Amino acid sequence: MAQRLSVDRIENGIAVLEQDDRAMRMVPLQVLPAGLKEGDILLERGGKYTIDHSETIRRREYNKKLFERLKKN
Repeated sequence: MAQRLSVDRIENGIAVLEQDDRAMRMVPLQVLPAGLKEGDILLERGGKYTIDHSETIRRREYNKKLFERLKKN
């Protein structure tokens, strides 16, 4: 089964990934997909990582709408 991870930040050649249980994992950029950005959602299966583009878009849209609602209040 794949594990879903969120790219929290990228610094000094390391991606800090947040797991669903909110634990953090540090992974060297060279083992991750090219073009990775903060906020991207990754799927990890057997030590291989892929970007989940549809989930990344869904979460960015959700966060954008949430931010707009909070700004109004």
